[in-house]
Amino acid sequence: RLDAKLGGRDGNQIAFIRDRDIWVASLDGHEIQLTFSTKPAVSNGVAEYVMQEEFRRYTGYWWRPSPPNADGHRGNGSERILYMETDESNVEWVLIARPGINEEIDRYRYPRAGKPNASTVLKMVEFSLNSTSLPTQLALRPGFCIKDLFPWTEYLVRSGWLPDGR
Repeated sequence: RLDAKLGGRDGNQIAFIRDRDIWVASLDGHEIQLTFSTKPAVSNGVAEYVMQEEFRRYTGYWWRPSPPNADGHRGNGSERILYMETDESNVEWVLIARPGINEEIDRYRYPRAGKPNASTVLKMVEFSLNSTSLPTQLALRPGFCIKDLFPWTEYLVRSGWLPDGR
C-alpha cells in the first residue's frame, strides 16, 4: 500500500495505491478497487518520475473535499477522487546491473533528455457509501488529455479541488 490518504465525507475512508491502481478501505478494513489498469505501463494515481524528480509532486490523486452543510453534515453521500492515469509505454527502458554475486539486471523506465516522457490523462472516479461505509455504485468519469486542450503544455504539475469541492 502506497500513498495512503484519509478522506471521504466524514474522513472515514482511506485511499491508497496497490499494484498501479487506486483502492479505498473503510476504517474497519473492507477494501474495494476503484480503478483498473489494463496495461503494464499504465498506472492510476501514481506520480510519474518527472513529477517526482523535477517538480516534487509525489502523489497522483486527490480526494474531493466535502464542506459541511447547514446541518453540520458533510457532502451528499457521493465521494470523488481526481486522479492521473499515467501511460509510460513510450518511455524507454534503462538497464541497471545489481552489484553482487549474481549480477542481476533491473529494468526501469527512465525518460532521458530529448526522449518521450510519460503521458497523463486527468480522470475522476465517483462512488457512494452504503450504511456501513463501504463503497458502492462505482462510476469512472472519462478523462481528458491536457495536450488536446492545451497543445503547448508538456506537464500537468499541480492539480486538485477548490475548497468547496469543485
